[in-house]
Amino acid sequence: NTIDLKNPLESKAYDELSPLLTRIDKQGKEIEFQKAKLEEKREEFERIYNDLNEGIVAFDENNVILNINFAAKKIFNADDSCIGKDILTIERNEKVTNMIEKTKKSGSEEVKIQREDKIYLFRAGRVFENMIVIIFDITLTELLKNRQNDAVRKLSYELKTSVQSIITGAQLIENGLVKEDDLTDV
Repeated sequence: NTIDLKNPLESKAYDELSPLLTRIDKQGKEIEFQKAKLEEKREEFERIYNDLNEGIVAFDENNVILNINFAAKKIFNADDSCIGKDILTIERNEKVTNMIEKTKKSGSEEVKIQREDKIYLFRAGRVFENMIVIIFDITLTELLKNRQNDAVRKLSYELKTSVQSIITGAQLIENGLVKEDDLTDV
C-alpha cells in the first residue's frame, strides 16, 4: 500500500483515496509547470544580466562576492572562481575599498577609477545587509567633457583678448592719444 507521489494515479489504492490522488497529481503537474516557468525566467534574467555593458558585483556585509556579471568579470579580469571570496581578491584599489566602507555607513557612494586607458564610475549601494556595485565605463563621456572644457577655455581666452584690445583702443581714443587722421570709419 505505498503511493508513488510522482505518479499518484498509477498507485493501487483504496477507491476512497482516488479524489486525493487526483488532486496530488494535479498539484504535482502544476508544481512542475511552475518550476519550468521559473527556470525559464531565471535563464532569461541570466542572459540579460550578462549582456549588460555595465559591470555588476554583489557581495555580502563581509565583502564576500555573491555574484558577478560578465562585464564586471571583464573589467576585473576575473572568472567565476571569485564567487565566495573577498572582494579584495579582484579589486585592491584603495579608492574602491574606501567607497565600500563609506557605503556601509551612508548607504551609497561613488568613485571614479582610471584603469589603463578606461575611466570607470563605481556606484555602490546597500540592499538590505548586502551591497551592489555597478560599474559604468565613462571614458567617452569624460573625453567629451574634457574637449568641451578645452573649447570653452580657448573661446574664453579669444574673447578676453578681443575685448581687451577694444577696451584699450577706446581708452586711447578717449584720452586723445590717437590722432584724428589715424581713426578710420568703421
